[in-house]
Amino acid sequence: MKIQIIAKFTGAVIFEHEAEENTIRLTVEAAVKAGANLDRAYLAGANLDGANLAHASLDGAYLAGANLDRANLAGANLDGANLDGELLTRAPISLANLQWDILITNNYMRIGCQRHTHAEWSSFGDDDIADMASPSLYFWRTWKTPLLSMCGTYRDADRGDGRVNTTAA
Repeated sequence: MKIQIIAKFTGAVIFEHEAEENTIRLTVEAAVKAGANLDRAYLAGANLDGANLAHASLDGAYLAGANLDRANLAGANLDGANLDGELLTRAPISLANLQWDILITNNYMRIGCQRHTHAEWSSFGDDDIADMASPSLYFWRTWKTPLLSMCGTYRDADRGDGRVNTTAA
């Protein structure tokens, strides 16, 4: 099956890949491996779970609704990429192997399927968290402090003076 990656605004084909049982993930990984420039690629809703996107050029890519859980984004250029309406300035923090996958960006944190701003996460009470999923309250009590600290560190990492702000969100 042939899958094409198209440009967000022009619809021009940026890269195409053909393989038996092909997926968008395999196509994107093949593009990255081939050194293709995926700037402004339209990847809305793409399932890139576990994809190796290390050093990919995704400047201005449209990633709204894309699943980036466990994706290797080390060194990826995501400047201006759109992830669920948020314009990224660098690769998100992605944590796997917890009860739920975590994705932290400048303004949002996704835990499993729950995506909220850092401020919302820090203001949720026990009842709010317990309503999200049955085992979520224990998870949140265990991981709240380190996760919110990572949110603050990530958001404020580059204050322009070379120092890292490590205060929690």
